[in-house]
Amino acid sequence: MQQAMPGLNAAMASQELPALSVRIGLHTGQVLAGIIGSARKKKFGCIGDAMNLASRIEGLCKVFRAAILCSEATMEALPARHGLPSRRLGRCRVKGKADVTMVYEMQIAFDGQDVDLSRRARSYEQALEAYESHRIDEASAVTAAHTEAWPEDAACQQLQDAARKALTLTGDDQCLGIGIVYES
Repeated sequence: MQQAMPGLNAAMASQELPALSVRIGLHTGQVLAGIIGSARKKKFGCIGDAMNLASRIEGLCKVFRAAILCSEATMEALPARHGLPSRRLGRCRVKGKADVTMVYEMQIAFDGQDVDLSRRARSYEQALEAYESHRIDEASAVTAAHTEAWPEDAACQQLQDAARKALTLTGDDQCLGIGIVYES
């Protein structure tokens, strides 16, 4: 679906129609699925905490300007050698949940894209690891180099902003800047 979007948007642009985008949020868990409604109006749907979290993760796609995000539960449910390029984005707090959720981006390379996804993922992971280990100066330096190489990477821009904020905190407030938490 994601790989079809550039061609679809080109066709839409030729007809002076606005571009479309598709965002996907994935979470693995139990839901109640079935036909919901009355005798007059019915629809198939899913409800439950797992469905709500998947919806909130989809909302984080806007924050990270990502096409597909998933939870740690989904990553753990995948086979060990799934072969899907992904990267850990960090811990996120979503509306309606007290706990934070580790979020991953499923990375997609489209035809003609000149992006080394594995190199970009390693660079981001290095910055995130430094940030989570309270090495804020290192995180700032790595995010600066990363955003120079990949200026379109919104996730790294968010991490860079968090590192800058953490550098301004002093004393007891310092711990507030550690543990990146985005809200959707």
